[in-house]
Amino acid sequence: MQALVGAGATLPARAVALDGGADARMLRRMVRFGAVVEAKPGLYYLDAQRLEGFRGALRRRRAALWAALSGMIGTIMTVLLMSAIAE
Repeated sequence: MQALVGAGATLPARAVALDGGADARMLRRMVRFGAVVEAKPGLYYLDAQRLEGFRGALRRRRAALWAALSGMIGTIMTVLLMSAIAE
């Protein structure tokens, strides 16, 4: 994504080639979501509106993960406390 922003590739006419590199997985996810669009074979640009949707989806996913993790930790702590009280 930094390569796209740095190159000013925010319109189909400014599309650039990307190698993926270390961010290849994230690039594939962004292409599937539509935040990064393939203008021509091998040339990509950033769709700013879809990028905001992608970031929002990422934030919601992270929040759901933290909520689930917190719930599991709370459940484990409750079970441990109840076990300690029962002894």
